[in-house]
Amino acid sequence: MSNRLTNSKAVDQASVARARPGAGLVRRLGPGLITGAADDDPSGIATYSQVGAQFGMGMLWTMLFSFPLMAAIQEICARL
Repeated sequence: MSNRLTNSKAVDQASVARARPGAGLVRRLGPGLITGAADDDPSGIATYSQVGAQFGMGMLWTMLFSFPLMAAIQEICARL
């Protein structure tokens, strides 16, 4: 009897994945997507817009240094 329940769960999950094509992507992104979106509050968006309007692409060079550091912090947090 439990085997039948297990098989029906697999079928249900497969049918849900087919019904919503983007559901697999959202499931894989999971908490990272929510955490990333949580930081984009109205005051942050206003700040990003003002900085972008003032400096344009002039500060883009800082990504060469900041991105590897941000990636290292994300890796450390993921391992914790």
